[in-house]
Amino acid sequence: MLASICFPTARRRGSTVKRRASFLVACAPAVLMMALSQAQAEPQTLFYGGDILTMADEKADQRKTVKALIVRNGEISEIFKSDEDYQTYLSDSAVTKVNLGGATLMPGFIEPHMHMPLVVNYAAVADLSPCLPEPYSYRTYDNQVDPRFRDKTVCKYDGSIETGFEWTWNVLNSAPNRWVPFAPDGMPTKQAWIVGNGIDPSRFGVTPDEIQRVVAFRSHPAEEISESVEGADEHPVLILDQSEHVAYVNGNAFVAANICTAWPCGPEINRNKDMPAPDPLGKWQVYTGQDGNTYYSGLLQEEAAYRPFVAKIQEMAGVPASSPFFFMDYEEGLKAVAPVVEKIAAAGVTTIVNGGGFTVPIIQFNKDVALHKDEAGNFTAPFRIRTLISATAIDPSEHSKTAVQIAEAEMTSLWPEEVLSNTTLIKNTQGRYGATGIKFWADGSTQGCSAYLTQGYNINGICVDEENGKKTAVTGSHGANYQFFMPDNDEEPDLSKIAGGDGSFLTALQPFWSKGWPIQIHTNGDKAIKAVAITTLGLSTGRCNEYPVTLIHATVGGDPATSPSSVAQYLWELTKVARRVHCKNEGGLPLNFIVSHLTGHVGYWGGGFVSLLDGKDLNNLGADGDPNGRAPTLDATTLDVRDNIPFTLHSDAPIAPVNPLWYVEQMVTRNTWVYPDIKGSQVKDMPDSKWAGNRDGRSIYENLKGITAVAAEQTLIDDKVGTLEQGKVADLVILDRNPLDADSDVNSSVAINKIKVCYTYLAGKQWKPKSFSDEACGKIEITD
Repeated sequence: MLASICFPTARRRGSTVKRRASFLVACAPAVLMMALSQAQAEPQTLFYGGDILTMADEKADQRKTVKALIVRNGEISEIFKSDEDYQTYLSDSAVTKVNLGGATLMPGFIEPHMHMPLVVNYAAVADLSPCLPEPYSYRTYDNQVDPRFRDKTVCKYDGSIETGFEWTWNVLNSAPNRWVPFAPDGMPTKQAWIVGNGIDPSRFGVTPDEIQRVVAFRSHPAEEISESVEGADEHPVLILDQSEHVAYVNGNAFVAANICTAWPCGPEINRNKDMPAPDPLGKWQVYTGQDGNTYYSGLLQEEAAYRPFVAKIQEMAGVPASSPFFFMDYEEGLKAVAPVVEKIAAAGVTTIVNGGGFTVPIIQFNKDVALHKDEAGNFTAPFRIRTLISATAIDPSEHSKTAVQIAEAEMTSLWPEEVLSNTTLIKNTQGRYGATGIKFWADGSTQGCSAYLTQGYNINGICVDEENGKKTAVTGSHGANYQFFMPDNDEEPDLSKIAGGDGSFLTALQPFWSKGWPIQIHTNGDKAIKAVAITTLGLSTGRCNEYPVTLIHATVGGDPATSPSSVAQYLWELTKVARRVHCKNEGGLPLNFIVSHLTGHVGYWGGGFVSLLDGKDLNNLGADGDPNGRAPTLDATTLDVRDNIPFTLHSDAPIAPVNPLWYVEQMVTRNTWVYPDIKGSQVKDMPDSKWAGNRDGRSIYENLKGITAVAAEQTLIDDKVGTLEQGKVADLVILDRNPLDADSDVNSSVAINKIKVCYTYLAGKQWKPKSFSDEACGKIEITD
C-alpha cells in the first residue's frame, strides 16, 4: 500500500520534450500514517478486467502489462502489473469497482486545437458544410434542441450529389436560420442579412468543368450570389467559407457595410473612404473591368477582410459588442453550447484547447463554460478548457488596450488554483480552466488558396486568378500575413535576412516572445513553416523561451523541388542549430518545435488538395502515386517521426468534427475521397512518393500519442495528464475495443471509426454520453 501513497511529483520547467525535472519525495513515518488514514476515507475506484493503455510505454502497452489501477481523490494512486496485486480491493466495500469486461481504458483524449465559441456562433446561421465521407458522416448541429439552431440536412450516400453549388444554394435558400436577425415567420426585416457558413469550393469536384465553375465563382462571387441566392436582389448576403479564412458577399453587402455608396464599387469607384481597407492582414479581392477601372469581386480574404461586414450585422441585429458571438447574444449562445459540449465529450475528450481568444468576451466565455456549475454545485462541462490569446486580441469595452495588455491581464499559470472571472476569484478545481499561450496566424488556408507556399498553386487547379479569359496561378507569397525575409525570400537559414520593421513577423512576435509566453503559430504552407521557424530561431539568439513553439496545421509538409524537401527535416536542422545557442536568460531552453496536424486535410480534402497543389485528378493516379507532387507531404506524420519532430492531431473545429479516434485512423490509413464521390466504397489512398514514404511504418500507437501524451505536452499539462501514471490526474476514457487491434479498412466493422466511447472520467468523476451504446458497452460492470 505504501506505493500508492509515496510517489514522486514532477516540477515542470518546460514540456517533457525538453524538461528539466526535479523530484521531491517526502516519506516521514508520521506523514505515511496520516496519509494511510486519509486514503481509507477518500473515494477510491478500481479499474480492471480489460486492456489498459497507459500511453507512457509502447512496449508495455503492446504486451498489455498493466492489469489494473486505482484512482483516489481524482488521481491515479496505484498501478498494478499482476492480477494478484489488486485482489484485496475487490472485496473492499469502500471501493467502487469498474470491471471493464474486455473494454479498453486509456488517458482521456486531448483536442489540442479547435474553436468552440465559433462552433457555437455558427449554430445561428445556415450550415452549408458539404457532407463528409460516409465512414465519418457527421452534422455539427443535428442535436440542437432549439429549432432555430438545428441543422436538418440529411446525408444520404445513395448516389445523390451532396456537395457543389446547386446543393449549397438549395441548402441556403431553404434554411430557416438563413436570416440575421432570425425570422421565425419567414418574413425578414428590410435590413436583414442572409448568412451561411461552410461553403467549400475546394470540394466541388476535380474535373475540368467542375474546376472551371469554381474558378468563375472565385473570380466574381458577387455575381453568382446575386443570381443564385433567393432574396439577394434586396438583401445583403454574407457566406463564410468552410476554412473561415475566406468569405463571399454580394454588392448589397458592400453598401450595407458602408464600404461603398453604390454598386458596382472599387477602390476608386463609389468607395466610402471613411472605411479603411483591411490591409495588410486581409484583402478585398479586385478585378479590372472592361472600362479599365478596378472593382471589388466579392471575395474577402482573411478575417480582417470580412470583420467590417460582421460588425455591421452585429449592429443591425442588436448583438451587443460584449457578446462573444457574431450572430447572437450571450444568452442565446448559452442555449446552443450544451449540445456542442455533449458532442465533444462524447468523442472521449477530457481537455480542449480553444485556438484563439480573439476578444475578451470570447476568453470570458471559455471561462464560463469551464467553470459553470448547476444548482447542485456540480461542474457541468465534462472536460477542462485551455485557451490561447490571439496576438491581435481586442477588448470591445476598452479599445485602447493592446493585445499584449490583454494577455497580461488574462494569462494564467499552467494549472491555476484560482481564476479571476469578471471580478470574481473562482476556485479552479482540478485545473478546469487556463489561458496559457499566444496564437499567431502566419498565413491563410490551403483549401482557401491562401497558404504561404514555396511554389505557387497549380495552374490546373481552382487556385487561379482569371481575368479576360486568362488564368494566372495564385502565387505562393499571396497567403503571407507578414513580411518574413529580406530582400528576396531566401530559403536558407540565414538569420541576417530575417525581415524587421513594420509589417514583419519578427516585429509582431517580439513583444510576446520577450514575455516568455508559450507561442503557437498557424502555418499551413511549407514556406510559412520555414519562415516562422527561422524567425523564432532569430529571436532565441537574444532570449530563449521556456516552451516549445507549436506550429498549427503544418499542412504542406514539403516540396520535392526544394532542399531540404521535408519541412520536418528543416525544423530538425534548426533545432540542432538552436542547441548551439547560448540562452542568455535564466530558465530559457534551446528552441524546439511541436507540429499539430489537421487530419481532415487528408481525410476530407485529400482529393481536392491533389488537384489544387499538383494539378492532378486522384482518380487517374496509378499505384505509384506522385513522386514529384506535394500532396504526399500533407500532414506527413511519417516524416515527423523520421526527423524527430513531435506531433499532435486536431480538428480545428468548426473546420472538421471533433473526434480524436478519427484523426488517428486518417493518419494511419491516409484514406481520402474525391468529391462528389463520398460513399464508403469510393475510398482512395492519398498519393505517396519514395521520399515521403507515408505508407511505411505508420503506427497506430504513435498517432494515439498525438491525442494523448504529446497533446498534453503541447498543452503544457503533461505533468498532470496525457498518460496513465502514478500521481497523475485521472482523466480517462473507456472504449468498447482496443484501437491497437483495429482493422485498417475504414469500412470494416472493426475499424477505428467504429469504436464506441463508453465513459469518460475528468479527475476521476464519471461522465456517460447520451450516445452510450448498450450493445457495445453493456459488458462493463460498475459496482459500489
